[in-house]
Amino acid sequence: MLKEIPLGSIGRSREDANPVALVENIGKRLSETKIPELREKMVAEALKSIKEVLEGKGWKYVSDVNSLYHAFRNQNLLVRREDPLRFLSTTAAGQPLKIEFDPNLADVVGEKYANCAEWSYDSGERGLKNAFLEGNASLGDSLVFVVGFKPGKDLKVNDISADKKFVHDLDRTLVRSAEGSVNPNDLMFVVVRVPAKFFPKNEMTGAELDAWEKEAEVPPRDQKQQVFRSFVSSN
Repeated sequence: MLKEIPLGSIGRSREDANPVALVENIGKRLSETKIPELREKMVAEALKSIKEVLEGKGWKYVSDVNSLYHAFRNQNLLVRREDPLRFLSTTAAGQPLKIEFDPNLADVVGEKYANCAEWSYDSGERGLKNAFLEGNASLGDSLVFVVGFKPGKDLKVNDISADKKFVHDLDRTLVRSAEGSVNPNDLMFVVVRVPAKFFPKNEMTGAELDAWEKEAEVPPRDQKQQVFRSFVSSN
């Protein structure tokens, strides 16, 4: 088990100060530490590194996620929960983002399971909600990435079977199955979701901070508030 580390030991003087490596290192410690102040400092440093990687590739930071969604009101995109480390690594290298099927996640051998969803501004939360709820990533729920992209020529997209469009009360009619790769020029945006209890309070909006101050009074296991930030590509 990783040991707790002092607050002052996270910094740019680390040997792994490469932004992607730093995010990976922080991700490992996030799952281990129980100190709220340390978790918040880790997330702040991870967000700083994420901004460094994406802004270095021409992406623009957008704090108001709703304005980002509105900017894509005339486009039909695909969205999916993506592994932050994999996304940052491929983006930093300017490589296509590969979408493949993991046999360990399939219910049956060779199953092309659902791994993305259609989304348009008119569909509202539908599609996006599916993307946030489904999928796994290396940083767990501490830092969640949902990527929006165009279905380019190197990506094969199929509908899912009718019996999987509704699971309990979850509407999955916009969920799709995709395989192939996403060209860097087809990447449109990424939304980052962080639990409010881990998000740097000095970076919250007034409304977010007010909501958090109310929620902070309940036990940690019952704290559900999330904070969203985003980046838009220059494509």
